[in-house]
Amino acid sequence: MEGELQTDVVELWQHQATDGFRMTTDQFRRRLEVMERQLRRKRYDLFAAFALSSIAVIAIAAIAPNTLQSIGAALLVLGLAFVSYQVHQARVRNAPSAKLDSAASIEFHRATLERQLEFHSAGLWPRLLVLTPGGLLFFLSFAAAQPKLAFFAYLQLATFTVAIIASIPLNRRMAERYRREIEELGRLQSD
Repeated sequence: MEGELQTDVVELWQHQATDGFRMTTDQFRRRLEVMERQLRRKRYDLFAAFALSSIAVIAIAAIAPNTLQSIGAALLVLGLAFVSYQVHQARVRNAPSAKLDSAASIEFHRATLERQLEFHSAGLWPRLLVLTPGGLLFFLSFAAAQPKLAFFAYLQLATFTVAIIASIPLNRRMAERYRREIEELGRLQSD
C-alpha cells in the first residue's frame, strides 16, 4: 500500500506540467539574495578555516624547527593562500551587476552559476596540486622530527589525505549540480 502511494506520488510529480510555473521578479530577486548570502557565508567560513590552519601550521613549524617541516609548512600555507585567492577571484571576476528587470536577473543568476561551475570543475586540479605536496611534506616531516607526537601527525596526515581525496567527487557533484541549474534556467528562459 505504502509503495503504491509513493509510486503514484512519484508518477504525478514526474508528469506534472511546468508550463504554469512563473517566478515573479521579487521572488527571483529573493532567491538570488539567499544564494548570494549562502555563498558569502561559505567563503567567510573557508577563509576563517584557512587562516586558523595557517596559524597552527606556522606555530608548529616555529616551535620545533626542522628544515623539511619548515619547507612543508611554507608550501602548505602558500597553497592555502592560493586557494583563498582563487575563491576570492571566483567571486570578483566578471561579476555582473543585478538589475531590476527579470531578464537581467536571470543573466546575473546564470553568470553566478557559471562562475561556480568553472570553480568546481576546471580549477580543482591546480588547487589540489598546490595543496597536496606541502601538506604531505609538513605532516611526514613533523612525524619524523617529533617521534613522541608521530601518532597525532599521522592522524592529521590521514585527515588531510581523506579531505584531498574527498574533494574530488564533492567538486564533481557540485559542478554537476550547477550544470543542471544552468540548463534549467535555459529551459525557463526558452518557455
